[in-house]
Amino acid sequence: MKKNHRKGKSHSARPLGEVQLSEGFVGSQDAVREKIVQLMRDGKPKAAIGMILRDQEAVPSVKRVFGKSLSKVLAEEGLKETTPEDLLNLIRKKRRIEEHLEQHPKDVDSKKGLIRTSSKIRRLVKYYRRKSVLPEGWQESQQI
Repeated sequence: MKKNHRKGKSHSARPLGEVQLSEGFVGSQDAVREKIVQLMRDGKPKAAIGMILRDQEAVPSVKRVFGKSLSKVLAEEGLKETTPEDLLNLIRKKRRIEEHLEQHPKDVDSKKGLIRTSSKIRRLVKYYRRKSVLPEGWQESQQI
């Protein structure tokens, strides 16, 4: 059985050197910040904001432009998320599996997937409580 714990690089290699915005992008950090705030207020998740900035606005990386992560830029603007995006995605996945199991109760592989997903959620909640991202009384049932 495949292990969940992998070793290796956490992300792809970034180009070296100073921040160089491509020729298609004309503007400043203020323009990028305004676009980030606008996209967040439109309800886009952080991953989608990064892809939109990369593909449409020619911003290679928010971290390379600002020197800090997208989460910190949003926190400065007062748009901090209450629940981390990765945790919400896992909760959505768990709900989809539960709905599938209601229709197909003998699907043993999906039951195993539900157990794994629940374990991932539990581990992630434990981590976020330890790092004070989530409050101590946080419940999964409060979300979605």
